[in-house]
Amino acid sequence: MNGEPPSTGNQTGESGNVNTSPDIVQKSAITHAQDGNDIAQQNDGFIYDTDFSNYHTPIGKIQANLPTPADLVVFDEVIIAFLEEQHIPGASLCLAHKQHIIYTQTYGWATHSTPVQSQHKFRIASITKPLTAAAVMKLTESNKLTLNQKVFGPKGILSEFSPSARGDRRLLRITVKHLLQHSAGWDRDIVGDAVFWKHVGSEMGEEEPVKQTVLIEYMMSQKLQFTPGSRHAYCNLGYLVLGRIVERLAKVSYGEFVQKMLSEVEIHNMELGRTRKTHQSDKEVEYFCDVSRPHTPLLVPSVYKDEGLVLAPYGSFAMETGDSDGGWVATATDLLLMLLAMENSTLISKSSFRQMKARPSYARGATACLIIYRWSA
Repeated sequence: MNGEPPSTGNQTGESGNVNTSPDIVQKSAITHAQDGNDIAQQNDGFIYDTDFSNYHTPIGKIQANLPTPADLVVFDEVIIAFLEEQHIPGASLCLAHKQHIIYTQTYGWATHSTPVQSQHKFRIASITKPLTAAAVMKLTESNKLTLNQKVFGPKGILSEFSPSARGDRRLLRITVKHLLQHSAGWDRDIVGDAVFWKHVGSEMGEEEPVKQTVLIEYMMSQKLQFTPGSRHAYCNLGYLVLGRIVERLAKVSYGEFVQKMLSEVEIHNMELGRTRKTHQSDKEVEYFCDVSRPHTPLLVPSVYKDEGLVLAPYGSFAMETGDSDGGWVATATDLLLMLLAMENSTLISKSSFRQMKARPSYARGATACLIIYRWSA
């Protein structure tokens, strides 16, 4: 998923290189993994190498944790084989047919010693984006904005942000629809993903990780990679900006607005994730570093000042910064119920859902990009 960088087992993520020789790793794990992000060499029967190189994989058999109907045994076997092949320690599954949940199952481990159960929550990364898009569409339904509204500049929704003298005047052309359709003009394949940049604080005189508004202000001094609306380029930054638009127009925090919206369809357990392990919900799974992947170190420099080295899932990036582009955690059941509520017009209107699924047309021709991903067969 694209809401956070790729590096871990029960989730995905990206991290920089650090010295991971046994002496350095062992010392770093003990002295630098602060705020509860500590590592044990032995935990309830799961043994790790003294250099912690196997921390990513609990030494326990992956199996279905709930009873399996006879006609789904082969199905579960396929899922388990995939998890083992990909070194994924745990997963949660929920299937629906014709708006009705027909099967739930969990596999493997939520922590070193706890099997995954249906109530366990996972970071859903970029599946956050359909939820943010739905929040925007909800605001259009209440006539608080239109998709063609400008975002920046004196006439924009976020009027306090305008391109600086060395910025790009084309920023003034960006509309809400451009942000939704990943066509605002930012291309991470050319300049990198701004949501995960770690130099913005020093250039703006702010402490890392910077607030979303500081990042947006910084981007006002940067060039776009293409004219808004001319083509598609997957963009976390655009959805970060959409979160601030929701806050401006709803006059509450992004998280509050979305949770209220979800509560209207009886979804009460989804929440915004937290970076540090000690700040997470007690029902959230543990994230294991998959150091078997190339260039994936176990410990990385924390984005927080003076925190030293931390386990990659708990400090290589800030969950709080990416709230509206990749910040939610959910059970598999609540995630599926959210998607079904979009589809059956209880979360948003049928017209809004149709717009979310519409295929965009760009100046350089139509593409296959959608505001949200299709999940129905």
